[in-house]
Amino acid sequence: MKTKKVPLFDKQVIRQFGSRSATLFAILSAVLIFVDIPVNLRLIAGGVVLLVLVAIYFLTWHRDNTLNDISISIGATTVQIKSGDLFKQDGLKAIAFDGDKDIRYYRLMKAWKQSDKTDFNFYDAHDLNTARDSSQEEPIKRQLRERMANSKVFVLLIGESTKNLTKFVKWEIEVAIKKELPIICVNLNGKKSKDTLCPKSLDDKLSIFIPFGSKIMQYALENWPTSDASYRKDGKTGAYHYKQSVYDELGI
Repeated sequence: MKTKKVPLFDKQVIRQFGSRSATLFAILSAVLIFVDIPVNLRLIAGGVVLLVLVAIYFLTWHRDNTLNDISISIGATTVQIKSGDLFKQDGLKAIAFDGDKDIRYYRLMKAWKQSDKTDFNFYDAHDLNTARDSSQEEPIKRQLRERMANSKVFVLLIGESTKNLTKFVKWEIEVAIKKELPIICVNLNGKKSKDTLCPKSLDDKLSIFIPFGSKIMQYALENWPTSDASYRKDGKTGAYHYKQSVYDELGI
């Protein structure tokens, strides 16, 4: 029998259920303003609602157990892992960020694909599934190392506390550097170049710094890997940033 990766009463499942049931109750409340249910049918109606809620919960749990897109949180660090055929796609990207403080930026990045039709392979319309078992750190690192071996780009979202997450973010950066992945650093404070919030692990390492935004992200994903390869060939290192003319051309 196949083991379920998400427990039946997982906190993430409960949160998702709470959100979806709240929406259902809001709709029902609006309907009941205009529709009066006969007294003899109210018990039946209540039973139907209860069955619907149970169905929603089990469907939520089942869906979380069949996802191919999972975000694993260890301490304050969140790393996204994808499985299955997604790792055979060309241009797969690995992304790391502060899961406690910067999760909203990751969710915005997921929405970019829907609005701009940009092909960011790490943005998929899957709900996040969180695991916080720190005892699994080494197996997770091993799995992530394999995943990053299939990635073409490493993206790091840099927020106010990212540089202080030395336990896991530092390890991810070091793996990306060792594998010579093109590194795109995204400043969540809007800065267009490297600043004091950058983790020390990236000091003197080849990377490009951009502000948070869909247009410049797309530009970097399309152009930085080629520039990275050229700079490596010439033995260049350090932090790079785009000229203002690039932003002017993009209209930002």
